[in-house]
Amino acid sequence: MDNEKLMKISELAKITGVSKQAIHFYLREGILSPPVKTSKNMAYYGPGHMKDIQLIRELKEKRYLPLAVIKMILEARRKGADYSAPDHLEFMEKLFASAPAEETSQSISEYELIIESHLPLNEIERLEELKLLTPLNSTEGKRYDDLDASIARLAGKLMKMGMSPEDLILYCKLLDLFRTEAGIIHDKVIHVSGRRHPPILEVGDTLQNLHLMLAKKAGRELFLEHPHQFEDKEGGQRND
Repeated sequence: MDNEKLMKISELAKITGVSKQAIHFYLREGILSPPVKTSKNMAYYGPGHMKDIQLIRELKEKRYLPLAVIKMILEARRKGADYSAPDHLEFMEKLFASAPAEETSQSISEYELIIESHLPLNEIERLEELKLLTPLNSTEGKRYDDLDASIARLAGKLMKMGMSPEDLILYCKLLDLFRTEAGIIHDKVIHVSGRRHPPILEVGDTLQNLHLMLAKKAGRELFLEHPHQFEDKEGGQRND
């Protein structure tokens, strides 16, 4: 690190527009690499720290990525595997980003999950046993990320419509199929030696469209095999 370009934390905070407290937090969490220590109470930061903080701000404030993903991106960049290309970032944004309104609260407590999903505790615990929900490790007790919160809310709606927790086992099988699919896409489409992979977003959109068409196909077959009866205005039954 060039000594002429080293700066104190106060200078780094002023240049990047990030508070000293935030910089210390990024250091504790391993998001920023350690500074150059010249004594117990004196540390200096270089251009790399400034670039990392600028990237953190962009990923957090413009793409709404959680810090765990930002940390992964920065670690990969330090190892030479840069994930900050636009198509990679757009794909990660689709996978991990929270809505701007949710930015300050990217996880919720078990109690909040019960309230939001309208599920009793025993049914939430059953969803955890089925691996459909994966609580986060926290000193504050069980917490759930925004994705698990959405899954619980949707599961709650399905159970209100008549499904039981045991019926949701089929989604465990579906999740395993998605994991298998992700592995195949990784090995045979994204990371193929000697060949440039197609745009990540195009791959994701293609898979999403295929999943939608297959679900539509299954729904179409269901209605053709079991035509529903609808009640007419006079209260009778008719076939559509």
